[in-house]
Amino acid sequence: MRSLLFLTMAATTLATANAVAQPPSTDENALRVLPVQGNVYMIVGAGPNNVPVQISSEGAVLVNTPPPEQLPQLLDAISEMTMRPNAALVALIHTTAVTSYTSGDQALMATSARPILEYLHTSLYNRLQDESVADLSSGQNLYAYYTPKIDFGSGEAIVIHHVPAAITDADSIVLFRGSDVIVTGPIYTHGRYPVIDVARGGSIQGLIDALNLVLDLAVPGNFASGGTLIIPGQGRISSESDVGEYRNMVVIIKDRVQSLMNEGMTLEQIQAARPTLGYDGEHHATPADARAFVEAIYLSLEGD
Repeated sequence: MRSLLFLTMAATTLATANAVAQPPSTDENALRVLPVQGNVYMIVGAGPNNVPVQISSEGAVLVNTPPPEQLPQLLDAISEMTMRPNAALVALIHTTAVTSYTSGDQALMATSARPILEYLHTSLYNRLQDESVADLSSGQNLYAYYTPKIDFGSGEAIVIHHVPAAITDADSIVLFRGSDVIVTGPIYTHGRYPVIDVARGGSIQGLIDALNLVLDLAVPGNFASGGTLIIPGQGRISSESDVGEYRNMVVIIKDRVQSLMNEGMTLEQIQAARPTLGYDGEHHATPADARAFVEAIYLSLEGD
């Protein structure tokens, strides 16, 4: 079983920098629990994506699920954090239809010692039902919403905003209002290009709109409160300025692709022109990653 490594950080405006500066674990399989701000934590090492958790006197609220084989270690971590092994997890919030963020759903429901409330947007509910990739037979414990959902049952208001046509047509942003933490899911992956699924309703303009919503909700770090901290789908804990830089990158590359399309270039010609040049290294992109990002932008603009 994986060991659990707690990394202590001050919950201040320096939280992002401290998270980056922590020394790595000697156990490559260790989970790391990073305090973010307020009642919110980020667990890394449980699959490819960050796993946000909010802790309150009622138990824990989980955002998305890790792969099923890594779920036991995650639940052990949550039990240790809440010190309530038999009633640690009380709610699950979904942010996306991307499979890696939902793959542990069925295993979680099968292993839970008590009913878990599930929150997801109606568009996500419909897509998961249509694709038969998740067991959504939780009955009265599942809440599908179509307007921003505010839940006061976990020690602070949790506001969930649907962002249509971003990575897919079923993405959401989660704001833990008391803790001042935003969870983005795959619409923001620090140090990685976004993976837009055009076939499942994603679009480049929808992604830009979603990133702009994050910026609208976030408070910059130079405010007296210390600023909003942001948990990306992948990558380090971020600030409002990090998301701003990411949004600017997406807009610039989109505009480059649009300009080349206006010149009559084909997709292959645009990919050969390398419109992502200057950003690939910063976003750890292989040539295949860059081509895929350009293709998604091209297909999205072509559809528009």
